[in-house]
Amino acid sequence: MHRPQTEEKLNFTLSIIEGNMHSFEVFYRAEYNNLRYFVSSFITHSNQQAEDIVQETFLSFWANRRMLDPARNIRAYLYTIAKNKTINALKFQSRFATITTGLMEVNFGLKTLESADMISRIDALDMERIINKTYDILKGPVRESFILSRKYGMSYQEIAQRMGVSEKSIERYISIALKTFRQKLSRYLSVLLLIF
Repeated sequence: MHRPQTEEKLNFTLSIIEGNMHSFEVFYRAEYNNLRYFVSSFITHSNQQAEDIVQETFLSFWANRRMLDPARNIRAYLYTIAKNKTINALKFQSRFATITTGLMEVNFGLKTLESADMISRIDALDMERIINKTYDILKGPVRESFILSRKYGMSYQEIAQRMGVSEKSIERYISIALKTFRQKLSRYLSVLLLIF
């Protein structure tokens, strides 16, 4: 089953890679406030520096757009750039900070940004791509029954009638699909628990 939304996102990413300023402006407007909030969570001592990092992030994103993988989530790439620039700014700030001028706060920000949890959170932005790839792994009746159940909200009985098989078969197909998703998304499960 084809998912046009994925194709639409791919085309959007490709248009940015090819230098379409309108697409980049749409992306900029959609992500600016979220990115500003993210950076400001760590750069608390200077609104101007936080703003500078956000602008530098978008400039770096645009300058390196040809290196983007169209199949990857561009938000994850953007936030990785912002994370790295924020880490660099905090490391520079830590050289001049003292206990009374925020050294503990700077060190806490660095620990948080460099933690595996932060990497997982940024990777989670790419989760939709992993989910779509997992759908593609599912084959035949497993794929069909899972899509009918999760995407269209059909009951096992309705799916069984539609596919001409028993409800037990549908239970088995759904179980196989869920096991596949669990395996593919295992590194994201802790992030999912935080999000939901």
